[in-house]
Amino acid sequence: MDGGYFNKGLYTVAEAARLTGVAPDTLRRWAFGYARRRSDERIDYAPITEPEIGQIEGHYIVGFRDLLEARVVQAFRKSGVSWRVIRAAAENAKTSDRSSHPFLSERFRTDGQTIFLETIRETGARELLDLARNQHAFHSVIAPFLFKQIEFDASDNAIRWYPLWPKKIVLVDPLRSFGRPLVGNIPAETLADAARAEQSVVVAAYWYGVSPELVQAALDWQEKLAA
Repeated sequence: MDGGYFNKGLYTVAEAARLTGVAPDTLRRWAFGYARRRSDERIDYAPITEPEIGQIEGHYIVGFRDLLEARVVQAFRKSGVSWRVIRAAAENAKTSDRSSHPFLSERFRTDGQTIFLETIRETGARELLDLARNQHAFHSVIAPFLFKQIEFDASDNAIRWYPLWPKKIVLVDPLRSFGRPLVGNIPAETLADAARAEQSVVVAAYWYGVSPELVQAALDWQEKLAA
């Protein structure tokens, strides 16, 4: 396996689906594209952006940035934005130095209104009109829910995700534990499994040298993912 994979986070489609709340089949299509047959002709549909990883030993693997961008696409879809318009907006959000994952770029985060207006002019899409005209509406739909949870470095790369923001008790960092959610520097799944095995939050906290509150947070997080 290429050592370059180790700093990108590694998630199966099922794992990424649990973390994002996107259905597995839908997430696979968004991240890797798909094909359909129409009148005995195969039609290929490309992913919205270039996958960060792709396949490893025949299995589709989602990267950290793929994971975060899927959440942006999901927010659009829940707001009634069509797939055709999302593709067009992604093209408009691209910059010369950011050809992949355009919805994570600074240009999109700071100038989404202009990008949407450009997209409307190109596609005639009415579903984006109110969102694009009203910058407050754009930020109320996208920015607080998605981008304030994400920490970016000086080069505009997403480096950490706090999925329970404004609480920072759960951390997803592609450089640590292959991007598994951490609580108190320990994989949340490990703490939650220990608490269930011991049938005690306090005992699990003792064995791992953390507070009972952190173990309970890990349990709550696991239950949230399973819901």
